Amino acid sequence: MNIQIRQMNINDPTTISTAFKMQGWNKPIELFMDYFEEQNMNKRITLVAEINSIFTGYINILWDSHYQAFLKDNIPEITDFNVLIKYRNIGIGNKLMDKAEEIIKNR
Repeated sequence: MNIQIRQMNINDPTTISTAFKMQGWNKPIELFMDYFEEQNMNKRITLVAEINSIFTGYINILWDSHYQAFLKDNIPEITDFNVLIKYRNIGIGNKLMDKAEEIIKNR
């Protein structure tokens, strides 16, 4: 299985919202459009996981946390971390977290 991790692009908000809707979860496209806009402003990074170009999950790195203790010490926050139910327990979450930690370490 070839799990790919990449940054969110402009086409992802619709894909992600639709995938969660098909699973019975309400994650509106506007949420992911906001993530994309914040990524373009360097406020966050949204990483997307895919298997064979099929969306499977995502994770966010928020550079300026809303938690004062994190913000005070300049600690980024990992937030809104989700893997579609049918793709759980096959290593996608681990790969997303590993990549997020790598990006944080390199910054």
